[in-house]
Amino acid sequence: MKKTFILFSFAGILFISLLSSINNSGGSPGGKTGSPADGHNCTQCHAGTPQVVNSWISTTIPSTGYVPNHTYTITLTGTYSGVARFGFELTAENATHNKVGTFVITNTGETKLVNNGHAVTHTGNGITPNNDSKTWSMDWTAPAAGADTITFYAALVAANGNMSTSGDKVFLTSLAIPQDLSIGIEPQSTVQSIQVFPSIAHNQLTIKLGSTAVKSLSIYSVSGQLMKTIPIQNQQDILQFNLSDFAKGSYFIYFETANKKIVKRFIKN
Repeated sequence: MKKTFILFSFAGILFISLLSSINNSGGSPGGKTGSPADGHNCTQCHAGTPQVVNSWISTTIPSTGYVPNHTYTITLTGTYSGVARFGFELTAENATHNKVGTFVITNTGETKLVNNGHAVTHTGNGITPNNDSKTWSMDWTAPAAGADTITFYAALVAANGNMSTSGDKVFLTSLAIPQDLSIGIEPQSTVQSIQVFPSIAHNQLTIKLGSTAVKSLSIYSVSGQLMKTIPIQNQQDILQFNLSDFAKGSYFIYFETANKKIVKRFIKN
């Protein structure tokens, strides 16, 4: 009888351990980015000492910094030799460690919001690496105001696939980005006066400038490649562009006004 009880106890512990590992493959429970506000990382569920790595977070934010109320793409890439599954959680905080900005899920199949929308994590379909590497992307809209540096924090797990939490590797990475103070900020009414449609375009994109005086506009790919620059010599209300030469993906349009910038986003389908 005693041996039977011990056997059932061991089976129960093993089942709970496997269930916990499987559940975590569907996303972080939240608050595990290793940021100052979260105070925890993936080692709360996975064994091992976290390793700090650099350059795993990239963004479409210009080197001059982010502009309030503008939306950018945040990309996280993890690499580890022999990894079987990759997972993550990413968040953004200001200098006083408050959660800032708004995350927008652009790949619902592989990412989702967590921690009351203050962070992004993987889904069960977003854990499979490709050649020992895994990349996730999401959009982030900068907060409305405040000359403050924003830091993105992320914790990643490189799992060995042994159906337990032992032997996994935990990595911590971060990226600090200042606010762009070299340019003025357009009021929200002016930002809204410029319209780009359709938001998901096929071969043609239409831009309505309205009453906003724009000196030039530049189109960038999500990786930061300059695709086209168009000077505007005479103020025009409606502009149209052929996108047949553009590859499918996300693009950003930077509108240059008098010492100010406005950024809009569209997707080429």
